[in-house]
Amino acid sequence: MRKKTRRKNYLVKKGLQLRYVGVIFFTTLFVTLVMMFYMAWNVDQITELTTTGGFSIEQGLAMWKNTFLLKLGLVLLGLLALNVVVSILASHKVAGVIFRLERIINSVSEGKIPPEIRIRHGDELGDLVDRFNVMLLNLNNKVANNRTIAEKLTETIETLDNKLQQGPVSKEELCIHITILKQLRNELQT
Repeated sequence: MRKKTRRKNYLVKKGLQLRYVGVIFFTTLFVTLVMMFYMAWNVDQITELTTTGGFSIEQGLAMWKNTFLLKLGLVLLGLLALNVVVSILASHKVAGVIFRLERIINSVSEGKIPPEIRIRHGDELGDLVDRFNVMLLNLNNKVANNRTIAEKLTETIETLDNKLQQGPVSKEELCIHITILKQLRNELQT
């Protein structure tokens, strides 16, 4: 059974996390302020109906109640739509990078190693992409080095094969080719 560990630090990427806390906070603050002003405006409407319209408080409330729920629903739908748009725009800065990383990982798993990943200015996870690009550079260098070694191996094997087909090969010559092959094997292992 895996031992449960408790988080000691909830802000592991402070800049990233605090930006999204800010987006959520200010969106919530905006919605709250709009609702407060909407409610204050409605109280003013009731007051106006009862003071200047010649209606009693009960009549003013009855008239206000008929339109209040419709207006409230429209305001809430508008705020919800705004919240959805802000959420999509904010999350795209992370989701777009993750989507791109997933595509690159799939490409690497198929043996196609791109030279680097490029992201748009302002996208999040730039540090991760930078480290991923260093990994891709190292992987490309390793693959290029392995190809060079494979070419040397092929060349050494073909040379040895040609010599063997021409006739007997001296022990010294065979030892030279074996040493070259061992060196190439060691290069591949590092």
